[in-house]
Amino acid sequence: MDMKKFDKTIALVSGSYKPVTAGHLFMVEQYAKMADHVIVLISDPKSVKSIRKTCLGTVITAEMSKQIWQIYLKRYNLTNVEVLVSNEPSPITAMFKYVDENLSDVNVIFGVSKKGGDELRFKSAMKYYADNEHINLLDPATTAVEPYVSKDGVPVSATDIRNNIDKPDVVRTMLPDRLTDADVKKVIKILSTGKTLSEDQTNEDDARLEQISNERTSFDKIGIDEDEEVQLQITDDDLKQSRILCYNIG
Repeated sequence: MDMKKFDKTIALVSGSYKPVTAGHLFMVEQYAKMADHVIVLISDPKSVKSIRKTCLGTVITAEMSKQIWQIYLKRYNLTNVEVLVSNEPSPITAMFKYVDENLSDVNVIFGVSKKGGDELRFKSAMKYYADNEHINLLDPATTAVEPYVSKDGVPVSATDIRNNIDKPDVVRTMLPDRLTDADVKKVIKILSTGKTLSEDQTNEDDARLEQISNERTSFDKIGIDEDEEVQLQITDDDLKQSRILCYNIG
């Protein structure tokens, strides 16, 4: 189909994201370059079979995944990406429903990886929208993106993150590499305790890290080696659940 049939192109990327991985972020980055706007849909299945827990027993919810997405998008400055939670349990159904209920007179991309021929699952979608004059669905075979490959070539899955959330140094290597130490600590806190962070606390933690960074710069200028530990606002109950205290920055 003609990419320029309509002036605006919307990409939809859907999944349960339990939790969000570097591979998920990589896919969204690619579509942020192709489309004017990217909508990440977090499907929210309720069945027992769909429950995913960390090694600490924390059940990962759609709201937790949404906040982790927001941490990633802020750090990578992906300003044309929006994250929504869908009531649909199926990621594919969530995309179809969103298009049918919210979009008109746009080009649409269904986000999918070429891994394992995933793009072939969406071939039927071309027929579904073939007679729709207001939706120009671009062929998934031409818009599918290459799967993410880490720097060391070792694949990292959501399962790996869940199973190692009690090991901050290990988890750090599994997350997107441009995340700051403060970002990583926020992700670990969310996945360890099951509690999302308030905007005020997020801003306070960012300001504290910046202050320490400036102090460290000052120490470096006068030749003093200062090592300071930074701990986010974690309550006693949080510590009992997660067994994670803090780790050195730098």
